[in-house]
Amino acid sequence: ELVRALGADLEANRFEGNLHFGLRVVGGERIAARRNFWGDVRGPAGAFAGAGDAVLGLAPEAVAPWLPAPADELMLSSLAAITLEAPRGRLKLDATDRLGLTLEIYDAERSAPQGLVVAARYARRPEGAPPLPRALGFYAIAVEGLKGGTAVLTLFYREEDQPPGLDPTKLRIFVLRDGAWAPLPGRADPELRRVVGEIPLDELDGRLIGLGMPPEAQAPQAPQEQQEQQKQPGQQPPSPGEPPAEAGDHEPRSQRQQQDDASLAAPSPIPPPGPPKGDGAPSGALMGLLGLALGMGLALLPFALVALERWRLVRALGRGVARLLHL
Repeated sequence: ELVRALGADLEANRFEGNLHFGLRVVGGERIAARRNFWGDVRGPAGAFAGAGDAVLGLAPEAVAPWLPAPADELMLSSLAAITLEAPRGRLKLDATDRLGLTLEIYDAERSAPQGLVVAARYARRPEGAPPLPRALGFYAIAVEGLKGGTAVLTLFYREEDQPPGLDPTKLRIFVLRDGAWAPLPGRADPELRRVVGEIPLDELDGRLIGLGMPPEAQAPQAPQEQQEQQKQPGQQPPSPGEPPAEAGDHEPRSQRQQQDDASLAAPSPIPPPGPPKGDGAPSGALMGLLGLALGMGLALLPFALVALERWRLVRALGRGVARLLHL
């Protein structure tokens, strides 16, 4: 509490866990309390809609921007804020030079006399946040006096910030929901070293934002045969080089192997001689052969008749010659 203080500038402090207020100014002049953490990413209670310790006796412009996280967790030089006067339309926070971030807000409605956006970058992964693969940065963003609309977030990174093995085409912007990282719809632009994501403005307010790669895919599940074997109690796994047992086969492998060996060793029965199975009709192949032979015989029949007739003439001629010689 400050009573009749003159020219005080409070900065980089942590007001948290106080019962009635974090700061109250009574009769002071030229008092400023910017760049402080009030126990909530959305700022102090009282003049603002945050849930942090209340600030009493100071105008909003003497408190904003606040720190969205404790000073020792943030890169203080990255803190950026913008006051938004327009009630609707396209609003933009360009903090590329400070923290490599731009935020564009579309079709938002003003719920307070002035809109305010505060953003800062964490110096490291925040305490309590789950790991994010190939993380390039973590950000805190608070929105005051605006509701509805859509936020388009663009995060930039430097080439020297890329960890080994990073695939820039797979970078995504994530929001922390219920203790897990959820990717935002968007795209990566490796040529410009930036990533774009889209999120409803109400969902962005006060949420932790991360830039990284999606979690690695889970290892493929075991084959179905191995799963069946794991479900069958008491069954021994097959030895190396031996095929696995069939599904539903609960008999030990050794006993089955013995039965297979016995069946292979036993002589196979020889069927007794007899007519072929069926109704005694000739098979199709035999009928085909018989038809082919009949066709060839009919084709050769004229030649055979001519040859027979010639043979008869030769025989008759021979008999006539024999008679002449006998005379």
